Amino acid sequence: MKQNNEKISNGLEHISSDSDLVLHSTQSKYLQEYRQKNFDNREWLKFVNNCKSLIRNSIEYKSFICYCKTQLGMTNCSFFSNINENENVEIEIHHAIFTLHDIVEIVMDDMLRERNGISTLEVCNRVMELHFKGLICVVPLSLTVHQLVHARKVNVHIDQIYGDLVGFIKLFKNSLTNEHLQKVVFVLEASKRKLHADNLFEMNKLEDEINKKNFTYDELLGMLDSVDPEVIEKNKIFSKKESRSGTRKNKFGKKKS
Repeated sequence: MKQNNEKISNGLEHISSDSDLVLHSTQSKYLQEYRQKNFDNREWLKFVNNCKSLIRNSIEYKSFICYCKTQLGMTNCSFFSNINENENVEIEIHHAIFTLHDIVEIVMDDMLRERNGISTLEVCNRVMELHFKGLICVVPLSLTVHQLVHARKVNVHIDQIYGDLVGFIKLFKNSLTNEHLQKVVFVLEASKRKLHADNLFEMNKLEDEINKKNFTYDELLGMLDSVDPEVIEKNKIFSKKESRSGTRKNKFGKKKS
C-alpha cells in the first residue's frame, strides 16, 4: 500500500497518517477503520481473547519464557524446589496475581485513555514490552501445581513472585478496577498465613470477605508498604542478571540430597 492519499485501483485507500488508517471502498460507502474505538461486551471479550492467543503463540512470548528459565533460573517449582526440568518435568511460567486476561484488559483500557482507537497488534506489543521490562508478575510451577493454582486449591505467596508488582500498579493506576485491587489484597493477606494452607475453607472464607469490599488505590499502596521491602525489591526481575532460584529453594523447600 502507498503512504499517501492516492486511491489504489482495487478500491482500498491507505491514509498517510498512521492514526487514520482505513479500508475504503470506491464501490460503496463502506469504511472500516484499522483501530477500534468502541466496544460492546461481546466485542471487548473477543478482542481480549484474540490478543491472548496472539501473545501465547508469538515468538516473543516463547523468548520470554526461555529467558525466565535460562537467565533467571526459573527451572524449579516454587512449591517443590526438588522438582525441576532436569528431571524431565516441565516447569510452566504462571502469571501470578493478574492473569494474562487481566493484563490485556488493563493495557487496553490504558491505551484507550491515551489514543483514538487500538489494534490487537499494538496491544500485544505493549503487553510483551511489559513482560520484558519485568513489570509482569510470574511464578514457575510444575504442571500439577499449576493446575491446583488455577483450581484455586493452592495460593501463591508474595515471596514466590518474580516481577515488579508495585511498578505495574503505579503505572496503571487509572485502569485498575476494584476486582484487580481485590486480587492483590487477597495475595497480601493470604501471604500472612502458612504458605500451604492447612484449612482450605479458611482461605476461601478470606477471599469471600475481601471480594465483598471496595478498596481504593491509596489503601492498596498502604498495604504494599507494610510488606517487607526486601521481598518487594527482590521480586523485581530483569534488573539483576544473577539467578535467584537458590534463594527461593532455601525458603520454600528442601534441597535434593
